[in-house]
Amino acid sequence: MAVLPAVLALLVPTSLAGPEDIDNSHFNIESFTDECSLASAVSFVQGLYPRSPGSPCEQNADPDYGPGEGSKLNDPLCDHQYPNIRTVHPDLDPDSIWSHGHENCRKRENSLLLFSNNSVAESIHQNTEEFYGSLWDAIFYEALPLSQANFYNAYDLYDYAAYRWNNDNRTALALNEGDLDELGQLAWQEQSLRHANVTGAGGAQDDDLTQAIAGRTLASRVTALFAENIESRGAQNKLNLAFTSHEPFLAFFALTGLSTGASSHQFSQLPSAGATLTFELFSVDDGNDTGETHQEHETTSSVGETSPKVNIEPTYRYNNGKRAAPPSKRTSSYDFTAGTYSQKAIDDSTMFLGYGTSSPDYGNQAADHVTTTPDSSSTAYPSIDQLHVRFLYRNSTDARGALVPYPLFGSDQAHMSFKHFNATMWSIGIANVTTWCSVCESNTFFCAAADPPPARGHHAWPAIVLGGAALAVVLFIILIVLILM
Repeated sequence: MAVLPAVLALLVPTSLAGPEDIDNSHFNIESFTDECSLASAVSFVQGLYPRSPGSPCEQNADPDYGPGEGSKLNDPLCDHQYPNIRTVHPDLDPDSIWSHGHENCRKRENSLLLFSNNSVAESIHQNTEEFYGSLWDAIFYEALPLSQANFYNAYDLYDYAAYRWNNDNRTALALNEGDLDELGQLAWQEQSLRHANVTGAGGAQDDDLTQAIAGRTLASRVTALFAENIESRGAQNKLNLAFTSHEPFLAFFALTGLSTGASSHQFSQLPSAGATLTFELFSVDDGNDTGETHQEHETTSSVGETSPKVNIEPTYRYNNGKRAAPPSKRTSSYDFTAGTYSQKAIDDSTMFLGYGTSSPDYGNQAADHVTTTPDSSSTAYPSIDQLHVRFLYRNSTDARGALVPYPLFGSDQAHMSFKHFNATMWSIGIANVTTWCSVCESNTFFCAAADPPPARGHHAWPAIVLGGAALAVVLFIILIVLILM
C-alpha cells in the first residue's frame, strides 16, 4: 500500500507572496526521495500556488527567449508555478532525522526485534488470536499465511483491510465495519507500542526515549524553526514543509501527554490520511487576549489509503494508562550543550539552520536569550515576551473539519508562552545530529562524520612505544646496510 507523507509548515500569511506569484525565497520544502513523498510535496505546493490565472499560455513566455525564426515559445504547462523541493535521503542526509527520526535508528531497530517479548504485546496477541484467525478465513488468506495473521502484524493487516474496504465493494461481504474498526484500534495499539513507548521493560521511564525518537526530533525541529523566525524578525522560515509518516505523530502524542490527557480519545487512534498537526506562533498585546498570528508550524500526516473512522475508545494505552511525567520535570541523560558536529561540513547551502555548532544550538539556548536582527520587512515584530504558541489537530482532510486546539504537557490551557513552550519542547528534544547518532547508536554515513575525534593524547603511550620501536627497526636496518657496504 502507498504511504502518503506529512507536512511541517511555518507560515507568515501577511508576508508570503500571493498564490499568483510564487517566491521560493519565502520557504523551504523538504521531501524524502521516495515517489510517494515527492509527489505529495509537488501536489501540496501546487495547490497552494496554482497556475497563474488571467493570460493565455502563448502570452506568458518572455519574447527575448524565443526561437530566432520568430515562432512563439510557451511556458511549460501553461504557466504553472514551480516550487523548489529539496529531497533528503535517510542514508545520506543528516537533515532527514528532523522529520524521520526513527529511520536508521539502530538502537530502536534492535529493540523492535524483541517486540514479541513485550508483555503487553504478548497479552494482546494471545487475546486476539481467534479474532485474526477468523478474519484470515474471510479476507487475509489471499495476502499472507495464517501464521502471520496476528497482533504483531496489526498495522499491515489493517492497512490491507482498509484498502480493500475502500476499493473493492466485495470486501463488505466478508468484513463488517465493526471488524474494520477493531482492526484499526489494534493497529494503533501495536504501532504505539513500537514507536511511542516511553517506558522501559520494567515500567519505568526510558531514559533516552529511543522508541519515541521520531517525536523527539520533531519537537526539536518545531522549536528551532520558530527560534530562527524570531531571530530574523520574521525574515526566515515563513513557510517550511517536510513530508513524513505516522511514526513521529504517535511519538509526539506520547511525549507531550496528548494520548493520556483529557482529550486522549482523539489521540488514541492512528492518524488518518491527511491528519494535521499545527503549531501556531502568535503575539498578544499587553492587556489583550488576542493577537496577530505571525507564524504557523503545521505538520500533516498522510499514511496509506484514506480509511474509515476507527473506534475512538481505546482498549489499551501504550503506557498502561499511567501518565508520563511532564517534560519540564524530566531529566535528560544527554548534554544538549555538546554540539561537536557541524552539518555544514557535509551538507549543501540549502540546509535548515541551527542544527550544528556553526550556527546557534537551540538545545543550549534559553528563550530569553534569543536575539532578533532588525529587518526592514518586519520592523513591527513583537518582543519575545508577547509571543505565545498553541497546538491544533485535525485528523482528516475533510474541508468541513476544523483545526481544534489542545493543551500540551498536561496544561489546562490550549496556549502557552513561547518561553515555556521552548523550554518544555527542548526537554524532550534532540539538540543536534551528533546527539541523535549517539542516542540511536546509528552507523549511517553521516553519523561516521559526526563522531568526535579521539581526545588529544588518548593512547599516547602505546603510540610512542610503537613509534619508537619502528624507528629502532628502521635505524637497525640502515645500520646493517651500512655495515654490509
